[in-house]
Amino acid sequence: MINQIDEEWIDCKIAVEFFESAAEFDTTYTSKSAIEHDLKGGYPLFKLFKELHELTNESPENNWNRAKFTQCDALIL
Repeated sequence: MINQIDEEWIDCKIAVEFFESAAEFDTTYTSKSAIEHDLKGGYPLFKLFKELHELTNESPENNWNRAKFTQCDALIL
C-alpha cells in the first residue's frame, strides 16, 4: 500500500469490518495537507485480513475489534 503513495503522508489505514456473511474493507492514507485519499487494497489483502480475523476469533473469549500498527522512520535514543 505504501508503494502507492507518491507524496509525504501522515498515516495509512486499513479499515475492515466483518459482518455475518459480508465485510467492508477500505484502504486510505492522509497526506501532509490533511486530505484523505483512497488506496487500492485488493482482494489478496482483504483475504489476509479475513484469515487474521478468523484466527483471532477461534475462541469465544477473544473479542478483537481493533488493531493499530504504526511505522516509525527513526528511533531517537
